[in-house]
Amino acid sequence: MKRNSLNLWLVSALMLLALPACQLDEIHLDCPVVTGVSMPRAKAGETVVVSVDNLRLNDPGSYRLKVGGRAIPVQSVDIENQRVVFVVPEEGMPSGEVLLSLASFSCNADTINFDQLPIVEYVPAVNQVQSNVFVEGVFNLPSGLAVDTVSGDLFVADENNHRVWKVSPERNIREYAGQGNEGCMENQDSRGLAQFTNPGWVVYEHSSQTLYLTDNGCNGLFQIGTGAIKIAGGGTIDNGCPSNLAARFSQPQGVAVSADRQIFIVDYTAKSIKRVADGQTCTIISNVEGFDPFALVYDDTHRVLYCSDFTPFGDLSGAVYEVDPDDGSVAPLTFSEGSSTLTAPSGLALDHEGNLFIADGVRKRVLKYYRRSGFLEELALPFNDELFQPRGLAYDSKRKRLYLSDRQLNKIYVIHLK
Repeated sequence: MKRNSLNLWLVSALMLLALPACQLDEIHLDCPVVTGVSMPRAKAGETVVVSVDNLRLNDPGSYRLKVGGRAIPVQSVDIENQRVVFVVPEEGMPSGEVLLSLASFSCNADTINFDQLPIVEYVPAVNQVQSNVFVEGVFNLPSGLAVDTVSGDLFVADENNHRVWKVSPERNIREYAGQGNEGCMENQDSRGLAQFTNPGWVVYEHSSQTLYLTDNGCNGLFQIGTGAIKIAGGGTIDNGCPSNLAARFSQPQGVAVSADRQIFIVDYTAKSIKRVADGQTCTIISNVEGFDPFALVYDDTHRVLYCSDFTPFGDLSGAVYEVDPDDGSVAPLTFSEGSSTLTAPSGLALDHEGNLFIADGVRKRVLKYYRRSGFLEELALPFNDELFQPRGLAYDSKRKRLYLSDRQLNKIYVIHLK
């Protein structure tokens, strides 16, 4: 028994002595410090080289590599050049900071600045086979889109049919709200008996299972649940903070909602953005020079309201802006070197990481803005050549589907992201 214990002790001691920088008595290895990556943006299957300081153990199994908090296997270690290599998994990975740690030993982390870790953004590929027309044949100027990510149901605001449609993930389409006759009539008991004139944009609030709709013909904001009621607009007051039904809209367009149910609306003719909350409709931005708001989407995680500036005429100098609803500041997005350019951005949608999809209504394409790197790139779509006037966007984070409306072709497309 004593001999076995002695043998175990000797083996353990030899293992510790074999570690180059490891010492006993609670003195640890210096932690490996990631200092750079060979590519800040990577697709599935691509190889990324990670530069590291304090790289001393030669076995890939000695390390734990994480990208965006997810463990990624280390493929190889090069101590001489102080670097490790990993391959982006075929199923994808989160975007985020790259962190390398020791798998079996403690280390001194004082040398790591966690606020300055290099970032790798995952670039999902478009499934060229599955991305195609989703539904068609019933629309007449489809515009805004919204999706219930729990059920996967898609809501379509159909301007010239004066109604909202609901489409299941299996492409079953049915009438959701509105009779199909032009008018401005509420119905508290039955949304199907309400009347709309030009239902333009929609947003879905998941916690209350409520759809919000702007109608630029009725100049109002409608709340659609069991019934359809106008909750803001129709009044005479343009600015300030009037009560909801005393406020006046002039061709309202984009609409967005936050997790705490603040509703943001573009008052298009007034060139303003208004917030509907706590029984009041308050103007938060108005008549900013060179700023013509159009569509909206709200990022709850980063508390940012994105707004497109749709200018389909003149010098085609449209832009996308970050808006702070609290202080009313407006700043255009700036894109990193090598990015695509914007001409007339219309619909917007956010993915699960806070990256922004943008429909370009004049150049007839869809782009993606990567929040961390500031890079803007065009999505390679199999139906790019047939697009005529892309307008609304909605992203289903559960199923990794991006939906796109084309208001001239009267089609809804689905884009599957790998």
